[in-house]
Amino acid sequence: TVTEQGRIAMAVAIAARPLHIAWGLGDEAWDSMDPLEWPSLVKATALVNEVGRRKPSVVGFVTPDDNGSIVVPVEKRVKVVTKRYAYSAEPTAYLYLRADFDYSDAPTATLREVGVFMDTEVSPDCPAGQLYFRPDEIVNAGRLFAAQILDEPITRSPNRKIGIELVQAI
Repeated sequence: TVTEQGRIAMAVAIAARPLHIAWGLGDEAWDSMDPLEWPSLVKATALVNEVGRRKPSVVGFVTPDDNGSIVVPVEKRVKVVTKRYAYSAEPTAYLYLRADFDYSDAPTATLREVGVFMDTEVSPDCPAGQLYFRPDEIVNAGRLFAAQILDEPITRSPNRKIGIELVQAI
């Protein structure tokens, strides 16, 4: 049995690694499929069609809290079901990640998938301080830690930023 302290230790170890939130075009066939028919991502090692990844602006810990200010969707069938979390100053078994994608990050893409990668290695030719990386700027993708097919595709627009928040229970 992995104990609560063991899960916290794993969350701390993951949070200490280089992390990136990636997004991709996915498979257009998903748009017309029942979500119950989507492929399992358990054995996935990459996104189906990644367009880029960004270093998270926030990596931290949260706890479930009915009054928490962090709200993430956990299910969508007839209506969206969300769960609330609150920031925690102490490590928990709930890892919180947020990436704030910029106007020029995949500015016209239709996004269907999101993933969290650990230990990405980018090209040494990339300038210091660069936060968003296209696939051609990545020399080692690292390990896909978590992946999700989006319930509704996100159609990007070059005149707005977009933030992606994830809470991963360990």
